[in-house]
Amino acid sequence: MSDGLIKSLGADMERTIDDIDEALRFLSEDAFEPTTRDRATVRAQVAPLTFTDEGEKFAAEHDCKARTVAERFQWMEVNYPLPIPRDPIGGWRMRLDGLKAERNLHVGLKKYSNFMKQTEAFREQVFEAAGSLNAGIQAAIDEARGK
Repeated sequence: MSDGLIKSLGADMERTIDDIDEALRFLSEDAFEPTTRDRATVRAQVAPLTFTDEGEKFAAEHDCKARTVAERFQWMEVNYPLPIPRDPIGGWRMRLDGLKAERNLHVGLKKYSNFMKQTEAFREQVFEAAGSLNAGIQAAIDEARGK
């Protein structure tokens, strides 16, 4: 039972990592202005934060001089202490290797559960950013076609 469960958890975790890996590739390579994976990682987290009360409060408390939304977004990219400041995929794959090598069912389940909980908000932010980029690309295609 434990080998099968660990194998299933590992397969699910690997699919999750692969999905985020592809989304970060899309955000960095297929964006209107291509960028690095690290910057795509930061932007995915900053975009929803910039317009929240938390983001506004942080900017005010740290003397943000931005006059436009774009300037505040750029300021937040540099100054806000993000939970995931760079492309996490390499580290996540090391965690996956640790899960796949685990022989203790309880420890394996804990590793999987911790990973899913710890990465949930970030994964949602990346998927939301990728969805927004895709919508922007589709709108540009429609506009080019005269629709």
